Amino acid sequence: MTQAPEIPLYMRREVLDPAPALAAARESASVQRITTAFGVPAVLVTRYEDVKNALADHERFSNRKPRGWAGPEAPVLTDEEYEKLTAGGLLGMDPPEHQGLRRLLTPEFTVRRMKNLQPRIVEIVDGHLDAMQQAGAPADLVANFALPIPSLVICELLGVPYR
Repeated sequence: MTQAPEIPLYMRREVLDPAPALAAARESASVQRITTAFGVPAVLVTRYEDVKNALADHERFSNRKPRGWAGPEAPVLTDEEYEKLTAGGLLGMDPPEHQGLRRLLTPEFTVRRMKNLQPRIVEIVDGHLDAMQQAGAPADLVANFALPIPSLVICELLGVPYR
């Protein structure tokens, strides 16, 4: 019987609190180099002030995905394929591009717009729950619910087709 891999330090929890090992890491060194669960090198930042500083330092802590970010098993992409894959990804942008795109999208994400969209969101969620029930057990909650629902709702909100 193979042993389950150890959960990376940054993912460990005890209910809603960080695991004692993560709390201890925060006390001893707030910034640490780690390897993610996907085998990708990263920086773990655990103290509030350090997190604030890292989020404001786009030179050293960029949101841009470096080559190899998807892990050692990911296919090798040409520069053109890589640019196409990462283009338009708000979470993978740094200022000033991030602010420009965010400024365009912010008016679409108002409380009023969300309230107006609520019946359609309920319809989308109910449809996916019904489809999972009809398909029977087992159900892949991530593939059939957690991944498509946010994308569908954002497409509805922005008035773009879902593909």
